[in-house]
Amino acid sequence: MPALRVTYIDIARGFAIIAMVVGHCIGFGLGRDLIFAWHMPLFVLVSGMFITEGTSLRKVLARNARKLLLPYAVLELAVMGAAALIAGDMSRLAVVPLQIVAAFSFPPAGLTFIPSVSVLWFIPFLIVAQLVFIGAVKLAKRLAPEGAAREVLKAACALVLTLAGIMLGVNGIWLPWSADVALASVGFMYVGHELARLGVCDALIGNPRAAQAGDDGTCGEVGAPGFRGLSGRTLAIMAVLTGLFAVGVHLGTIELSVRHYPGALGCMATAVAGCMLVFWISALLERFSGVVGRGLAWCGKNSLYLLMAHFMEMNLVPYASLGVTSPALLIACRFAVIAVLMMAFVLVRRALAKRKAA
Repeated sequence: MPALRVTYIDIARGFAIIAMVVGHCIGFGLGRDLIFAWHMPLFVLVSGMFITEGTSLRKVLARNARKLLLPYAVLELAVMGAAALIAGDMSRLAVVPLQIVAAFSFPPAGLTFIPSVSVLWFIPFLIVAQLVFIGAVKLAKRLAPEGAAREVLKAACALVLTLAGIMLGVNGIWLPWSADVALASVGFMYVGHELARLGVCDALIGNPRAAQAGDDGTCGEVGAPGFRGLSGRTLAIMAVLTGLFAVGVHLGTIELSVRHYPGALGCMATAVAGCMLVFWISALLERFSGVVGRGLAWCGKNSLYLLMAHFMEMNLVPYASLGVTSPALLIACRFAVIAVLMMAFVLVRRALAKRKAA
């Protein structure tokens, strides 16, 4: 997988972040299952696509501290402070430092006095998952010679870590920074890593943008494959994945934040099938759509800021007090508030860019 942005991957990330907001607005049922079956695993899988044996652990840690941890801590403090001020209960602020440090999606038994960091739990969790998987890749590289032995060791490490994380979660050992979920999610990191290493997505989908330049499937870049998303082989594979996904959803879907792993590795296979289907649909949108694909790609590129905007509105806007109770109305209102927050973000970013250039 190249270091450059891949548009249909951005579109898939856009799908996932929008699905997350919708999933938080609807009750339990088939609609929620269809979303939770893949939307959080997709972000982890995509992260794994960009991890190679040459990825620097130190550089990833430094970048994550600057680009993820600092915004996470500042936003949590600011929003919780505003929420305490609105509620007229400033005593809430006393526990915020613990809240930030623990970063629980949901606190385990015995630590329920530390509130959840809500949807922001995903930020420290993803950092831990990346560091653990990079460590596993480095270990396999050090212990095994290049070739099949190294790949077997890498797969074995990923399997052991994944099963360990699942066992911790289902037995109620919920760790700070959702480290147990990070261990369980190493499997998704590994799948993304292997998809990129083996060129699976290129083989199945190819380059949607290349096909736009010529319907003969050729590409202007030497060696880059043309669009293959509608080839007979790809359609057959996607049909099989659709069947597997449908069966998996029926049997039970994964939910990382509450450590729900029905069927253990089975629900993870369902998630991977869902991610592959979303990649394919996203490639079709890149190939055949204009504004929809570009809009979703923008959401994907700015998924972190959309997550933060969602965190702000869900903690500061009293929807229930305003009479917003139906799922459809709640979805509409939430996306309207998020859109306003994102416009404000874009304006601030442009102003800062102009100031820096001046």
